[in-house]
Amino acid sequence: ENPSSVRSCMHEPSSHQPISQSVSSTMAAVESSVDRAPMSSPRLSLSVGEYQLAAGSAGVVSKLFMFPFDTIKTRLQYLRSRVSSTSTPFSSRNAITKFIRREGITGLYRGVIGALLGVLPYSLIYMPTYEIIKQQLSLYSSSFLTTSSQHALSGALAGLIGATCRVPVELVKKRLQVGLFHNVAHAVTSIYKQGGWFAFYAGFRSSLMYDIPYNMIQFVVLEKARVFVRVVRELKGNEKDGRQGKSLSDVENAVVGGMTGMLTSLLTEPLDVVRTRMMTQRLVTATGRSGAGIEYKGWWNCLVRIGKEEGIHALFKGTLPRLAMVSLGSAIWYVVYESIRNQLLLRAQMETKTKKSRLSKSSLTVSHKLCKIPVHTKRRYRILTL
Repeated sequence: ENPSSVRSCMHEPSSHQPISQSVSSTMAAVESSVDRAPMSSPRLSLSVGEYQLAAGSAGVVSKLFMFPFDTIKTRLQYLRSRVSSTSTPFSSRNAITKFIRREGITGLYRGVIGALLGVLPYSLIYMPTYEIIKQQLSLYSSSFLTTSSQHALSGALAGLIGATCRVPVELVKKRLQVGLFHNVAHAVTSIYKQGGWFAFYAGFRSSLMYDIPYNMIQFVVLEKARVFVRVVRELKGNEKDGRQGKSLSDVENAVVGGMTGMLTSLLTEPLDVVRTRMMTQRLVTATGRSGAGIEYKGWWNCLVRIGKEEGIHALFKGTLPRLAMVSLGSAIWYVVYESIRNQLLLRAQMETKTKKSRLSKSSLTVSHKLCKIPVHTKRRYRILTL
């Protein structure tokens, strides 16, 4: 990011200028500088392989740390509860306690191997797609699309493309987490026997109804959070500690990731409950836990039935575990991703400087040799000195 462009666009708040107007002008200046930064750098972006390395590493680390929260969240969303005057009120704490007593701590990591293997192909497609689409939109559509619209569209397309490899992984993972299978091999073979490879895309439409809004919200919030953190740095005058104009620190990246995960999780919780129900409903019949036939006809039918039969609160089952999982997971993911990405960018910049230095030295060597050629030889061969 270019700090000089930020400072040139910023205005010192005068006595007649409201503080809110000063903050908004600062945010606009910082946001414009952040958007222009990749275009003004010598190297526009990392290669696809470098983006994949950063995203894959971040995905594996965050998934490993946050998987127990994901298991608890999925279990709570899977549990059915009926609205009745005689029924005992649903308690998330009691449900979690019973689950841990029955299956132990190791039950929290049920399906982690498949999740770790599945997060790699998703990470290799998802984040590079967003970065590339965002760069192209900033180059060719900035005249008719706002910055937030570019981020939302890039996130939607990245979510759509990433869903092709995410849905089968999520399907196997969720069915393992709710205890419908013993291991990954059992899950894969059983699902395949039910309907071939198409069975792995059960609930694909409901997943798209979740993934596309989730990614649109996530990346808009992410980019705004980055701008907000930079605005706070500018207003505090952190040029004294040498941080102004530099990339965000690990703590600042953790704040950005945590804010993004928290807001996105709260806004998309009902859609996540519907997605979990749609992905786990088909084997409910196979295990004899409910009546014959498919329980839900579609994502809208699932949403309406949960609200009518179990109450609106059922659409927010697992909110606290998911809030902790997504916010902490996003913080870990973003810190690891930005750390690796910045290291790769730094290495690329050093390589560029080294190449320029070598070219400069070679030019000086050629000039020095030309200067040593006798004058009559220069005239004879018509060699012009530099």
